[in-house]
Amino acid sequence: MDKKFLIIKKDHPFFHKIRHQFVLLLIIFILIPMVALQLVNICVTEDYTFQKNQAILSENLMLSRELLNNYLSAYKEIYFNISTDANFMSNMVEFNRTEKDTMIYRRISASLDTTIVSNTLLYPEIQAVGVIGANHAPYIYVYKSIKNHSIEEYFNAHYQELEQPDDASRELRTGVISASDPNYNEETPSFFIRSTCINYERLSPMCTLILFINPEKIGSAINNPTSQVYEYTSRVLINNNQEILCDKNNHTGYLLSNIDEYRALDPETPINDDDPIEIQDEKLFSRTDTDLFDLSILNIIDYNKMNHSLVIFWITIVGLLVLILSITFFLVSLFVGKKFISPIEKIAKAMKSLDGTHLNERIPILQKNEIGDIERSYNEMLNQIQTLLEENRLQTEHLLEMNNIACNEELKSLELQINPHFIFNTLDTINWTAIRDGSTDVSRQLNELAAILRYTVYNINHIVPLSDDIDWIHQYLNLQKIRFSHSFSYDIFADENTLQLKIHKLLLQPFLENALIHGFDGITWPGYLRIDCNILCGKILRIQITDNGCGISPEKLEEIRKLFSDTGEKNWTFSNSIGLSNIAWRTRKYYENRHIMVSSGHKCTCFKLFIPVQEMEAT
Repeated sequence: MDKKFLIIKKDHPFFHKIRHQFVLLLIIFILIPMVALQLVNICVTEDYTFQKNQAILSENLMLSRELLNNYLSAYKEIYFNISTDANFMSNMVEFNRTEKDTMIYRRISASLDTTIVSNTLLYPEIQAVGVIGANHAPYIYVYKSIKNHSIEEYFNAHYQELEQPDDASRELRTGVISASDPNYNEETPSFFIRSTCINYERLSPMCTLILFINPEKIGSAINNPTSQVYEYTSRVLINNNQEILCDKNNHTGYLLSNIDEYRALDPETPINDDDPIEIQDEKLFSRTDTDLFDLSILNIIDYNKMNHSLVIFWITIVGLLVLILSITFFLVSLFVGKKFISPIEKIAKAMKSLDGTHLNERIPILQKNEIGDIERSYNEMLNQIQTLLEENRLQTEHLLEMNNIACNEELKSLELQINPHFIFNTLDTINWTAIRDGSTDVSRQLNELAAILRYTVYNINHIVPLSDDIDWIHQYLNLQKIRFSHSFSYDIFADENTLQLKIHKLLLQPFLENALIHGFDGITWPGYLRIDCNILCGKILRIQITDNGCGISPEKLEEIRKLFSDTGEKNWTFSNSIGLSNIAWRTRKYYENRHIMVSSGHKCTCFKLFIPVQEMEAT
């Protein structure tokens, strides 16, 4: 039973389709492994990234802020301990009444030194303490270190700028020694805290007190090298002026916008407690304000470094995919090579050797699938090629014969052509004969005829001003009036702004001829022809030809409208009017957006030609 089932499955038509066989191979050997690996990859990656991000953001937004607030609280406490010290306050009263470089000044300075040292002894990061008295006299205590001389020089150079106005806010504000300042020391950068001190006994400002602090300690606190996230995170402490107080790379004194790695960040991003994280410059970025002073911490996570382990994981997955695909392609090549590629190579070899001398060779049909169909189609193609070559040979012989006949007819046509100069010379001779015999009417008609012929024969399809074509129409209609015994009259009305527009020669002549020959044929009343030329909306030239002839039958009118419509592109001939067919062909070629309207009734036929002025100028 199982054997019979296998035989039936093997001979099933499904397995004779090459497309089905390839799809089955792809599903078994490629698609299923790739889908399985991708699902595992997505699950692991999603979980890993989520956990890593949560650890980074939690540490950045809580631990760093708490550590920094502790240090800032200590600096604030030191500041107020100094400013409220009774000895400091009494010394400042005398300091504000004493001249610099006096014995009293030096005694007060020594006492101030003692007060400052006693309050800052446990905080070595406080490099110096500066005082600017109410009398604008400066004083600074600097811990005895050669490296700190730059702070004293900076204070002496900028104490007037550092002094807080009496009406300034009593809140503690921060500042930083700018990296562009001549007294900036790259080895020992410094930021400072300053405010106005109040003598609470007298309730008056007594000085501006400034603490100069080395940012190394708080920098290590918010960028802890022992942290698990130190490698791919950076926390930057800035003030409201976007000045960097400290960061991972010791950029104290620089503006945030002057550092390449921070330039693309926007520190003014509003804080959202629910989701304080956003992506800026391919980095995870957040900002949190400190509880004290005008400071903010920028939390920056390098997305590429953070995903380093993830990239390694991806590389592993890719390696496994390459290995699996390599094995898969090897197995497929063994099967497909024997089943499909060998027959295809035989067909390709036969096609390469195909030329005009091997059209009788055929491929044996060995396959039952699409390759067998290709083999049969190839043999049928050779049969058709042989048939087409024979037909082509016969058609070529016929075309050569017809070409010889056409050349002979063209030579005969050229021989029958008359030189236009001969015609004009002949008309000139007849004109002089008429003048000699006193036939002035005949002479005038011959001159008009010669002018009409010259305008018609020379420079066919040239562009001329509309005024030239109107002059020719006058001459043409005058001769036609004589021809038809003055049985019709005409008027031409053209606006001044239309006369200099350029138009193709003789574009209107078929309309006139149609009116004279067909419109006035057999009428019992005087014929009248009117031509109007004007510009619509400054953009469209409208030419209207109206006659009071016998009109056009509805059947012919419908045929003419189809001739002029865009749908009649391939039908440019009108059985009863070569002239109208000529207009349809020429206007299509000359003016892409032209439009022709035709209407007819009893004693009235009207043709309206609309041509965009822009296309006329472009032509």
